[in-house]
Amino acid sequence: MGDDDVATNMAMVHIQESNNVSTHFLSCNGYNGNAFKDTIKKVSRKFVTEQHSTERIQKIQQATTHGSLFHATGGGHLTDDDIFLAAQKKVVETEIKELQRREESAGKMMDVERKAQEILVQTKSLQTYNTAELRVLLTYYQVKGLSGMKKDAMAEKWKEILQSQKDAPIFMKWSADDEKNLSKLTSKPIILADTALGRHQQTIKRQVINVVTKMSRRERKDLRKKLEKMDEDEEEEHSAIISVMPKVSGEKSTSKPVVQSTHDETERKNFEAINEAMM
Repeated sequence: MGDDDVATNMAMVHIQESNNVSTHFLSCNGYNGNAFKDTIKKVSRKFVTEQHSTERIQKIQQATTHGSLFHATGGGHLTDDDIFLAAQKKVVETEIKELQRREESAGKMMDVERKAQEILVQTKSLQTYNTAELRVLLTYYQVKGLSGMKKDAMAEKWKEILQSQKDAPIFMKWSADDEKNLSKLTSKPIILADTALGRHQQTIKRQVINVVTKMSRRERKDLRKKLEKMDEDEEEEHSAIISVMPKVSGEKSTSKPVVQSTHDETERKNFEAINEAMM
């Protein structure tokens, strides 16, 4: 029946026997039992995307139903590294979109402020402002509902602002820190250490380092042996870092694998800290 476990093979046998008996019963009673006769076959699972590829992580990120998630993972378990990378990728891309929106809004308001200042230095009377100038001034003062507002209504609104003698509201400007943050988010690959799972693992590792200092000499010796055994058994590709780039508006994503053959610097530092604590 296949190479699955015994319970699965037994279930397949029972299903096949039930079909054989049922179709035979129909045939013996004058019906066309062969119309319902079939042979159960084990279908091998096929992945529609390559594991750890940007395409696969993107499909997992966009999955909104169990079916689409099953299709993206090929029925893989939900603790796969790609699941956590997809979740973090969505968080990062949301932050990028918000920063891009703020950058665009700040740029528009800077332009409006410049135009408004040019109009205000002319010290024109209320009656001499045209519709475009009134719209700029009211936008500068962040007046809502300007779309479709007539010139008379805008002039009346500007009159109220002049009488109130209030300064224009402060708008959020685009800072150097904002630019640095956006550049970092759009250029830095997302690795497992950036995800919720990665952060939890780092917390556990720091706790291990703290516990080591409270171990007895024998306990440290046993731990050192286990670490040395792990170093011997560890394969080179095990220390590769899986990463994915966030998708930025206007950029095309690649479906190439994103496994980098580099050692995790954080992992190395953690083991160094453990070794130092065990000395």
